[in-house]
Amino acid sequence: MGGVAAQDIVIPRVDPDLREMANRIHEELDARDPSGRSLADYLAQLRRNMLLRGHLGERLTILESIRGLDPAGGIWREMISPIRRRRVDVIADEVKAAIARRDFPALASLRAEVASQDWGDDLSSSVAVLLEAVGHCETLAEIRSRLSQTAATIIGQFDKARHQAPGSPGVVAASEAAAAARRKYAELRGTLAQVLRGAEMTPETAAIAAESGIKDAARQLDAALREPCSWLDQQEEAARVRVLAGDINASLMRQIETAPARSSSLEDFKVQFAAWRRRADDCLEKSRKAAARLPGGVPEATEEICRKLLETRQQLEGHVAFLKGRETRIVMYFLVGLGVVILLIVAVVVAAVLMR
Repeated sequence: MGGVAAQDIVIPRVDPDLREMANRIHEELDARDPSGRSLADYLAQLRRNMLLRGHLGERLTILESIRGLDPAGGIWREMISPIRRRRVDVIADEVKAAIARRDFPALASLRAEVASQDWGDDLSSSVAVLLEAVGHCETLAEIRSRLSQTAATIIGQFDKARHQAPGSPGVVAASEAAAAARRKYAELRGTLAQVLRGAEMTPETAAIAAESGIKDAARQLDAALREPCSWLDQQEEAARVRVLAGDINASLMRQIETAPARSSSLEDFKVQFAAWRRRADDCLEKSRKAAARLPGGVPEATEEICRKLLETRQQLEGHVAFLKGRETRIVMYFLVGLGVVILLIVAVVVAAVLMR
């Protein structure tokens, strides 16, 4: 150190502010976006793109990424606007050319580019509509695949059920799975109708939709599902009948279970029995009418429960008669006893008179 000073060599001093600035610039260049790419990477890409006079769309994407990492840099916003206006002038032609050659990867890239930018009024509404319709066309293949898979599930469950005994647990499980798949199929058919309307918004995309053959494919799937769906309707109707019959039987059983307990008090039991009988008779009439409307008429199980309810009512009526008879006998015994007492008193009085 002393030798350097002796030779009048000036030793540079490190400016703390400059060092802090250099550190900050280094940190900013190393800043990364969610994809893991740094600001330095984007700057290198931008430099290479500009030197090679690369694609304007790619340059816009790079600039937007840089602006996201360096929002304070007004230069990026100033660079974006004129490039965007130049890009708008050619993007419509690129979309139409890609549609003409059926270049779907290019169309997907163009849609992603348009979606990533805030074009404002620069982008023609016709281009936006065209790209939206292209998006619907790209969705058609996915819907077709999902429709085919769902239809295959319905047909598979139908075939599985045909080899099992009617009403068995396997048939019930197959019909439930088929019913769930049919609901999904109906939902997909509704979605397909909406997507087709979107795909046919422009003549160009309407031609793509027609070429896909989605309408004919959907009609073929509908035809293939006629027999399985008819079987499923029968299964659902049978399940509905079982539920209705079960509700009717449960209502009748509740009346049997709530029958009043037999007691020794005629008046109390008559009040309870009268209220129960009104409810039971009303339930019996409604249940028979409802059961008669079921396919095949009143089920045997329901008839059996109705007979049991009638037997319960008859037994309770017999108990009422028994209590009434018991009261009648008690009154009669009382009167007979009273008559005997009176006769004894008369006999005693007569005997006393005669003895005088």
